[in-house]
Amino acid sequence: MNATFYRVQPRSAGESWAAAVPDDFRFAIKAHRMVTYRKRIVVELAREWLARFLEPLEPLRAQGRLGCMLLQFPAFVEPDQPALVEMLSALPAEIPFACEFRNDGWSPDVSDELARQGGTVCVTEMLGEAPDSLPPGPIAYVRLKGERYSDQARARWRELLHGEAEQRDVYVFAKHKQVAADDPHTGPGLARWLLSR
Repeated sequence: MNATFYRVQPRSAGESWAAAVPDDFRFAIKAHRMVTYRKRIVVELAREWLARFLEPLEPLRAQGRLGCMLLQFPAFVEPDQPALVEMLSALPAEIPFACEFRNDGWSPDVSDELARQGGTVCVTEMLGEAPDSLPPGPIAYVRLKGERYSDQARARWRELLHGEAEQRDVYVFAKHKQVAADDPHTGPGLARWLLSR
């Protein structure tokens, strides 16, 4: 749910979203930009915005429709693991989360720390390749943004994702802009292919 990134939603939105989906549907929401789009992590301000952003989405949580949350940290955010850990401690324990770090300066051990806190590192794949494994945590969160995935890369992704899904919830998002909807090597076509048996 990308709309949650741009504005705090009215409570009626959370209620209507929860009512509009089947019982087994789960929403993945994107944290409001005021939480993460600052040059440095200001813990108290981030916590205040998390509370403001999550309160109207309570109907999703109450009905078990809130699957996970993405916190996207752009490249201009200075890496600060202690502040990140303190900020994330304000999250409700029952909401799994993923952090997308666009600044390469974040320490590799942030993956283990996020897993201890109930989250994971978001894998954003841009080159059309597949990794050997995904970061630890209670969920896996993947953004497939490559222009095209070869037959070999698709097969590797499907094997990896299906294997991970046997152990934990897996959230995968495919590129959706400027791609053909029926191309099984990218975008929605790739997403459908990954789900096929």
